[in-house]
Amino acid sequence: MARTVLKPSQKLLEIIIGCFSRYSTPLYLGIVSVEIGWGLSRTQEMFDELIEQGKIRHATLEEKGAKRMEPDANVYVLVSRV
Repeated sequence: MARTVLKPSQKLLEIIIGCFSRYSTPLYLGIVSVEIGWGLSRTQEMFDELIEQGKIRHATLEEKGAKRMEPDANVYVLVSRV
């Protein structure tokens, strides 16, 4: 059975999706950044790519309010799994 080698960026995206998969709640950008050990700007770049792919999206004000998160915080929600 041949093993598929993923491009580095795909591996990084799968790491982020893995973080979302472990939690059943919207996640702060900073929490994911700390969890995987990247800077905020690098994490944001990966989040932007995942948004373009339709895998995650920004949390709505209602979703943030339901979890008592700050309305202006960078919070994201998993839309689909890889």
